[in-house]
Amino acid sequence: MLAVVAVAKNADRSEPSPKWKKSAEKTVKKALNHNEQTRVPLAHSYLDPQAGGLVRVTRLKLRDGQLTGEPKPRKLQDKIKEAREITKKLQKITTDLSELKIPELDWLVSLSEPALLTLPH
Repeated sequence: MLAVVAVAKNADRSEPSPKWKKSAEKTVKKALNHNEQTRVPLAHSYLDPQAGGLVRVTRLKLRDGQLTGEPKPRKLQDKIKEAREITKKLQKITTDLSELKIPELDWLVSLSEPALLTLPH
């Protein structure tokens, strides 16, 4: 995924700015870390909603033929907010690379402005 940022090009095949690349790399690293540290453990755990917005998370592990795992109460609102923020940043990266940037064409006169056109007599 980080390699994609390193070789990313704009829609017009120009190079994104170094600032953009650094920001995109930081965002992708955050997304990968969030996936590893939050999403994967939650996806493989038993979730039991509790009062007050808490969720009791039990990550079961098989050791010596026995299932083990201690339930831990967690407040997931911050993790959900973080995931949404990362998602918006990843979507912006995609949008940035999809936009075709057209340089200003001052020399081009619009045909919708006939007053600017001078035709020979």
